[in-house]
Amino acid sequence: MLRYETMMNKSDDGSEILTILIDSARPEDAAGIISVLKQTLPNTYPDAKAGTTDKDRLTTVYSRDQSAAQAKLARDIEANNVNSLWLVARTRDSLIVGYCYALKQSIINKLQVLCVLPEYQGVGVGSRLTTQALAWLGQDKDIALEVVCDNLVFIRFYEKFGFKIAGESDNQNKKPNSRPPLTRYLMIKPAG
Repeated sequence: MLRYETMMNKSDDGSEILTILIDSARPEDAAGIISVLKQTLPNTYPDAKAGTTDKDRLTTVYSRDQSAAQAKLARDIEANNVNSLWLVARTRDSLIVGYCYALKQSIINKLQVLCVLPEYQGVGVGSRLTTQALAWLGQDKDIALEVVCDNLVFIRFYEKFGFKIAGESDNQNKKPNSRPPLTRYLMIKPAG
């Protein structure tokens, strides 16, 4: 089990100290993870190129069967696959404020998802989740992630960890009758 406790200043003047615990996710964290996803989605997926709005993204998430999604996520976490890592960031009172999902694969490793509640962004929560996930993934293979092309804040964030844009992702959603496709960059952090 990974455990990392850190204290961060939540305010510029240092008047509010925040204690965050980075920990392996547990099946009972599924509801909190889904809550973070819903709250971060509008800021994560702006895509002017595809004409996609915040409302389009929220409609997709809210239209899913919530109990089924939560049960599936809990099963995925409980499976404790040696090739996948679910991390959560929680406050001392157990509020989940962020999460990360990383995946080890045969050719290239992936940082699949990183989400942090807006009010906890900019204070180090995402950096600590990313650092823990990258340490777990190791340096023996390239590490890939996808980011929406219009999200310059996230692109700059990942560049601080050594990721570079490798081109547009070919993993676009192109199913008939689906929401507009997201234009994404593939970003790679080279091995070593």
